[in-house]
Amino acid sequence: MDADGINVVFDMETFSKESFSVDEFLTENRNKMTLENMRVEMGIFLKDLRNKMINSLNDDCDKYFLLSKGLIGIDQQLATLKPGLCSLSNSVNLTKSNLENTLHDLDSEIQLNKRLCKDKQALNAIVKVQKSLNKLDELLLEQNYDSIIVLSRAVAEYNQLVSSMTKCSSLLKTIHLKRQSLLNDSLMDKLNQVFVSSVATKKNTMKRLLEMYLSLGRIKSAENICQVDIIKPVMESILNENYLRNCKGGLKELYNQCYTFLQGDLKNLLQAAADQNNENYVFEKFDFISKSFWPVVFDQIKNNLQSIFNFREPDIFIQ
Repeated sequence: MDADGINVVFDMETFSKESFSVDEFLTENRNKMTLENMRVEMGIFLKDLRNKMINSLNDDCDKYFLLSKGLIGIDQQLATLKPGLCSLSNSVNLTKSNLENTLHDLDSEIQLNKRLCKDKQALNAIVKVQKSLNKLDELLLEQNYDSIIVLSRAVAEYNQLVSSMTKCSSLLKTIHLKRQSLLNDSLMDKLNQVFVSSVATKKNTMKRLLEMYLSLGRIKSAENICQVDIIKPVMESILNENYLRNCKGGLKELYNQCYTFLQGDLKNLLQAAADQNNENYVFEKFDFISKSFWPVVFDQIKNNLQSIFNFREPDIFIQ
């Protein structure tokens, strides 16, 4: 007998296989016992299986009845717990609602504080705008406005003005915008005047002026004023028919005069621009050669030296 009380003459696993075959079973066991003995043993084995099944059913019934006994009165117990659970659920929902309302109020307070801070910054900025406007009026009315120091202060104050105006755009009035526009024009006029009058001065002076143009974002303005007020008058006096006729060296001498002007009068400006362009933080570059000098030279040669293009008229064409 095994631990379950089943006769061990036959193996339970043998009969449990899906591939079990009666013929194979009889062939395998006919040499171990006679058919009569096999029938007897099979009967005993079947009886043991039945007893085991009955015992298993009895155990399951006992467990079922024990479980059923434990469920007696469960309805009353659940009914007793229900009010408490409902109260707890209501309390949780109330707490959740209060928490959501509190979070909403906090969010509203935060947004209000942000608006107040923004409004406060705008008020401070509009005060700075008014101060900068008045300060610029004083600086630009300086009789010694061509002083580099005064001009530097005016440029710095103007940049401060622009920065402050961006922080209080909603509070700006038309009068502020008009004054800012007038001061911008006045500042650029004075900066351009000093730039033109200082082109032949020291390289450091020109570099400071270029820094002012750069801080104002007016690189093109510097290139344009250089082209119109500095280079063009000189090129007009050189690149013309009368000057060409008086040149003993012809076109070569005329072009040498242009080169001499570039390397002489514009030397400090070009060196200052090169130094400024080499600064690591500079993204925009000054280019007085290609944007100021060459356009003037091209236009003057094209419009004022027609004779050098008349190659089909030997009497006019300059060789």
